[in-house]
Amino acid sequence: GRIYNDLGFQQRGLVEGWKSVNTSPSNFSAHRLLADNYASLRKHETARVSELLQSQLLQSANITPIQPRLAESNLLILDGLGSSTPSFNEYNPLFAKNRLALQASGLIGGNNTYSDEVVQSGLWNNFSYSLGQYHYETEGYRPNNDLEQDIYSGFMQYQFTPNFSAQVEGRYNEFESGDLAMRFRPAIELDKRQKAETYSGRLGLHYQPSHGNHFLASVIYKDIEESQQSTEVNEQSYTVEGQYLFESEKVNIAIGGGQFQSDYKEKFEGIYSKDDEDHGNVYFYSNMKLWKDLTATLGLSFDSYQRIGFRRNQLSPKIGINWQILSSTLIRATAFQTIKRPLSSNQTLEPTQIAGFNQFFDDFNGSKTKRYGVAIDHQINSSLFAGLEASLREIDYPNEIAKATTKVFTNREQLYRTYLLWTPFETLAIKAAYDFEQLKRNPDVDSTNPIVVKTHRLPITLNYFHPNGFFTKLGATFVEQRVKYQSDTKKPLQSGNDHFWILDAAIGYRLPKRWGILSFGIKNLLNEQFNFEEVNTTTGTTVASQFQPDRMLFGQITLSY
Repeated sequence: GRIYNDLGFQQRGLVEGWKSVNTSPSNFSAHRLLADNYASLRKHETARVSELLQSQLLQSANITPIQPRLAESNLLILDGLGSSTPSFNEYNPLFAKNRLALQASGLIGGNNTYSDEVVQSGLWNNFSYSLGQYHYETEGYRPNNDLEQDIYSGFMQYQFTPNFSAQVEGRYNEFESGDLAMRFRPAIELDKRQKAETYSGRLGLHYQPSHGNHFLASVIYKDIEESQQSTEVNEQSYTVEGQYLFESEKVNIAIGGGQFQSDYKEKFEGIYSKDDEDHGNVYFYSNMKLWKDLTATLGLSFDSYQRIGFRRNQLSPKIGINWQILSSTLIRATAFQTIKRPLSSNQTLEPTQIAGFNQFFDDFNGSKTKRYGVAIDHQINSSLFAGLEASLREIDYPNEIAKATTKVFTNREQLYRTYLLWTPFETLAIKAAYDFEQLKRNPDVDSTNPIVVKTHRLPITLNYFHPNGFFTKLGATFVEQRVKYQSDTKKPLQSGNDHFWILDAAIGYRLPKRWGILSFGIKNLLNEQFNFEEVNTTTGTTVASQFQPDRMLFGQITLSY
């Protein structure tokens, strides 16, 4: 995962991860590969942390450190400014032995940005553990754009027998910020402040009675305290899940289900309200090798979701194909339906993808979604890869969110993506890609958010690696965005468009004997100023930024022992 990230070839890493998971869903390293590379894709946070959970449950006792921020899906930091990259795997030895390990990283950047992460892990016979701390703070690039976050985590695993293991994990996340949302028509809220404290605990079990048979169990408890202006929220929730995995040469099967329940209390200007949620589900997935080069995925899930004033029961079919039409060419296609359900810590054991297309997005709870997709991934030669992907997603909100009962509240997301990956020399990696995303949103939900957002992205990167350890990374991204607001509001917002180039650069050095990495980089080298809509268009919630209209210099160090 780290190697694909360094090369900038995350899409190729995802293709290999999808193929591996579909072939062997009990392969913990394939799930970890997906988790590491999902970090490069927008709106895949739930998939990323869920793949991490599945990897942890399936792994045996080992020395791999668990970074505190890895299992968090709501990190609102600028892309690439964490104190370390998602995966530390390249520092692990091929064979495990009893030992202690310490890994630390730190970052200093402009706008008074500081970050550090320390992970201490150990392995002793059948027992392994990982303790971690993460801190990030910044003043931001505009007034009231500050952010401070602290995460503490502890993980322990014991291998009772070669076929049975248990693990326990505890996490604490403290968060405080101002107005972080990046909008096309910025209306900075100078008095907006938000704080949150989250305590979570997890228990996991893995039992393998015989070759090809696996039983998994997960229990997650979460307690959240949030405050924003005159609103205070307390939510206590738990998720209990179980899964059976069967693997053979021709077919593998995943059967499981779970139950979620939350106790939600809100205090607004002294008035209390409740909105408890309950969700139960069962599912069946199978990957069948119809013949040597064609694998079909068939699935069916049933969800029962309810909260005060709303209930939805839904049977959702899933179908997908992976056809290795040539040794160098993979065709993927899918059509499926899902229900957006609440999840403690946004983690689940249910398969996150069908033929490489993500199932779980951050929509309103209870939303019904349909997704259709087709893709082709081709290896032109040993050093050149290319691919195309197109998908459509339709989202139907719960009626009471749209504040009416006589209309269909369908939102549409269209995504077209192409990429070209090339290693002309052993020391050089080149990536060129093009993404077009069109989001159409129902205006009855919230008139302050845009109803149409069209975004073109053209990223080009060149990464050079010298055998003595020095490396350089150059990136240029062209962005064009058109935003449309509804025009029948009392104070109509202006629609508009903008286009700009973002240049990023970095140099670094890999220390000998895999002791770590030193690097220095610049985000938005030309200090380009622009307007950009970077929020979750379907819900209006803040998401992490890909870039910002302000030059950012930073230095970073990662050490491993």
